[in-house]
Amino acid sequence: MYPSNRCSSSFEYSGRYTLIVMFFVLPMNVGADETDSSESSSVVSYSKQVAPILTKNCVACHSSLKAESGLNLENYEALRKGGDSGEVIATGDPEASLLLQRIMDPDEPMPPADNAVGAVALVPEEIELLKRWIQEGAAAPTDKGMYQALHWQPLPESLQPAYAMAASPDGNFLAFGHGNTVRLREFARERNSHAVQTLIDENLRYEDRPASTTHLDIVQSIAFSPEGQLLATGGYRSVKIWQRATTPQLALKGLPNSVQISAVSADDSVWVLNTGDHVLEIVHPQAGYSQRLLALHSEPIKGMAFLGASLNLMTLDSSGRSVIVNVDTLKHRNVQIECDGSLAEIVPIRTPERQENWWVGGRTTDGKSAVIEVPVNLDFSSSAVLPVPARPVGIEQAIGQLLPLEVLDRRIGLVAETGSLYIVDAQSGEKKADLKLTDKPLRLAASKDGDHIAVMLEEGKVQLWSLESASLVATLDQDYVVTQQAQLVRRDAGRQKALIDLLTSQVPELQKEADKEAEAVKKVTEARDKASTVVTDRQKEIDSAQASVTTAEQTLAAAQQALQEAMQKVESLKSELETKQKSVAEQLEKKKQAEVELANREQALATANESRARAESAVPDMQAKIEAENQRLAELEKQAIDLEASSKLARPVSMVFDPDGDRLSVADAEGRLNIFSALTGRSIGKLQTAEKIAYLISSAGNLWGISAQGALWRWDWQMPWKLQHAIGNATDSPFSDRITALDFSPDGKLLAVGSGPPSRFGELKILQVETGEVTTSLDIHTDSVLAVRFSPDGRYLASGSADKLCN
Repeated sequence: MYPSNRCSSSFEYSGRYTLIVMFFVLPMNVGADETDSSESSSVVSYSKQVAPILTKNCVACHSSLKAESGLNLENYEALRKGGDSGEVIATGDPEASLLLQRIMDPDEPMPPADNAVGAVALVPEEIELLKRWIQEGAAAPTDKGMYQALHWQPLPESLQPAYAMAASPDGNFLAFGHGNTVRLREFARERNSHAVQTLIDENLRYEDRPASTTHLDIVQSIAFSPEGQLLATGGYRSVKIWQRATTPQLALKGLPNSVQISAVSADDSVWVLNTGDHVLEIVHPQAGYSQRLLALHSEPIKGMAFLGASLNLMTLDSSGRSVIVNVDTLKHRNVQIECDGSLAEIVPIRTPERQENWWVGGRTTDGKSAVIEVPVNLDFSSSAVLPVPARPVGIEQAIGQLLPLEVLDRRIGLVAETGSLYIVDAQSGEKKADLKLTDKPLRLAASKDGDHIAVMLEEGKVQLWSLESASLVATLDQDYVVTQQAQLVRRDAGRQKALIDLLTSQVPELQKEADKEAEAVKKVTEARDKASTVVTDRQKEIDSAQASVTTAEQTLAAAQQALQEAMQKVESLKSELETKQKSVAEQLEKKKQAEVELANREQALATANESRARAESAVPDMQAKIEAENQRLAELEKQAIDLEASSKLARPVSMVFDPDGDRLSVADAEGRLNIFSALTGRSIGKLQTAEKIAYLISSAGNLWGISAQGALWRWDWQMPWKLQHAIGNATDSPFSDRITALDFSPDGKLLAVGSGPPSRFGELKILQVETGEVTTSLDIHTDSVLAVRFSPDGRYLASGSADKLCN
């Protein structure tokens, strides 16, 4: 009864779905020409009178989804088409119509009395209506009637149950149904308002309303793939595969391919890049273009810093010459920084608002640190060199390196020549943190809230530190995808070891059973041998008795020759012969009994030998099975070791926090781009890369990467889940009804799907995740399949159904 009479059937076969259908289906109107008065009309109406009879009693087994004998009785066109036996309606001739013949068959009427769908035999009045309709020409309906196509409507706010829920294997996400939508909560971003995402299928629109739902109907099943990067959701006759958006978009080409330093304006509209030469590359990422500034310096540039929230950029070259340039107008002014010694580098300092001067951090060639104070009101019309004062920060140790902390007010990172990293207040000179690093730091990045900083060390590691406690949180050196794979293999290896332990523990009992069977064979053999001895003894007795008979017969013959002489002796010998013959008969009977006993013992011995053979073979069979499972365990352990070895990141080349400070991205020399939690340091994601990324920038809610080929790539920091593809829809689908169960295979390549109309049949299908192709259909249930689960090793599939069976 799909789709035209779906509403009618829903009220019959399952009360649990009745309200759902009532809410999301439009009312169905009866045609104007079929009013109540039509019931008394002499012409029988298909829509008003015939279709309801077929729907009530026949469609459960004869529909487009379950067409027994090839017959579909859902609508007029299908009815007239007939089934495997041909047409079922003979226009004008009820007696010749196969439909009525089957309904009225006295031996096998339809529907059968023992059906499982609740259909009942037609009453005489209903049969008479069918006869009249056929006799009158079996006319087609003149309007859509009450069985017109259904129109989907949004679920009301009062009907938003949560029927399904699933957590990702890595523990980063919880997906849960909310009516006909699916929402995802990201645990790694507790402080972020974007941590909850609603999955929206842009193809689902109701009239002129924007798309806002995941499925048409209430979501009843959700499943994550083993690696946690795919999500399957089940609605009405539809399975949808969602994937995290981790692929980049190409934003710009032709940028410098070996960026050494960069500066990003406070409003994220402009970046300035430098490769270690005298050229400035001014990039407008949102507009998608860049320009090069060549005339400011003739020596390699050593440092750059935007001044506060302005578009004014201070630059410093290797000769100690400093310039301030407005990157919008390209006007510039030479600057003379007044400090003790020559400047070796400068870094930006986030300056509090409403100050008279912008701050820039500086380090002299002799290791002194200073704060450069640049006036807010700059006059670019003057060609005179602008004197700019610099004051010492107040750290006594010689400083070998400055590291910027752009997101933290007034903070600057100072690396002492002794190797210590100090986080210092640029105004007071107070040490806010003293981090005892294991190697020389190359770069710093700070979270927006200032709770954590990431340090890239010269030894090729990235460490996450807590500023409040000045303690190491984690070393960020794990590849997310490979780590997840290694964990899956380790879990599989653990289960494999448990299986081997279980099988090994059964060997002693099997050996004990084999010994028991061998002892039984011994006893049966003894009994058989004893029975054989009895048969031999009986044969000897028979032979002896037979010899006596022969002697008696010989004596009788001799006596008969002397009949006249010894009549009395003959009579005596006859009596003796009868006695001996009787003895032979008795011995034969005993021998027969002994032979039967021997046959029984032989059969018992054969049975015992078979049991012993089975028991004895069970031990080597089990040992062979254990050996095979041990081989699989060895392969799993090797695979886990290999994965764990390859899960270590290569030398990091760049790192940056997201705008909210919840996550940190690290690019390594092999081209991998991983995402880590800024709270725990745990690897929580991996972005796909088209080229090796050499430099990362976080700007305007996006993560940007400059490749070694000079291309600019963009990722959405949110990594939203997007629809990859859908299998089936409300009108065209390989699935018969609501998707009530889903599960991915352990390798993530297959998806098991449970469905089936309630009280009709159960449907279990397995499809290829990548293509959506259904590869296996299992007809093993008589009611809706409510649960499916692959075994952890992928060798078995279990299913549970409303028919109360588990397979």
